[in-house]
Amino acid sequence: MVKGSQKGSSFERELCKMFSLWWSEGERDDIFWRTAGSGARATVRKSVGKDTYGQNGDMQAIDPVGEPLLGIFTFEFKVGYGKWDILSMIDGNSKETTFQSFLQQAVSQCIVGTEPALVFKRDRHKPMICTTLGIEHDLRIRDSQTGKTWFCTSLEKFLANSPKEIISISGTRFRRKQK
Repeated sequence: MVKGSQKGSSFERELCKMFSLWWSEGERDDIFWRTAGSGARATVRKSVGKDTYGQNGDMQAIDPVGEPLLGIFTFEFKVGYGKWDILSMIDGNSKETTFQSFLQQAVSQCIVGTEPALVFKRDRHKPMICTTLGIEHDLRIRDSQTGKTWFCTSLEKFLANSPKEIISISGTRFRRKQK
C-alpha cells in the first residue's frame, strides 16, 4: 500500500515526464519537474508578500524550452482522495466539496496571467484535466465558490492536441509575469 504523500509524489513525477514528452513531441522526458515542496515554498513566501519565480503550483520548467507552457498554465496535481463529489457542486449542497477545494487551490496557486489547470486522478481511473481555458471538453462546470467556469476532459484527450494547438487556443505565446 502506498502512503498518500508518496502516491502524490509519484503521480507528480509521472505527470512531469508525460508533459515533457508531450511538449517535446516524444524527444525528452526532462523538461518539467516537481516544484520544491509541491509549491509550498512559493505559498509560504507569498504569505509574507514575496514572489518566488517558477515555484507556484506543482510543476516547474527545469529547461527554458518548457517556459511557454507555464506561461499559459499553472498546474495543480491531485491523486486519490476517495470521494469526488462533483455532483454536490451542481445540486446546491452549501458545503464546500473536496473538488471545489482543489479548484480553489488551483486558482490560489496561479501566477498572474496564467490559467489554473487541475490535473487529477481518482483511484483506478484515468487522469483528467480541468482548466479555465476554453479547451475542447466533455464537461463544463461553473464553480460558485471561485466564480469561474471550468472545462474538463481526460488528460489523454487534452494531450492529443499538439503544444502548438494549446498555444493557439490560449491566444498568446507567453503570458507569465516575469520578475
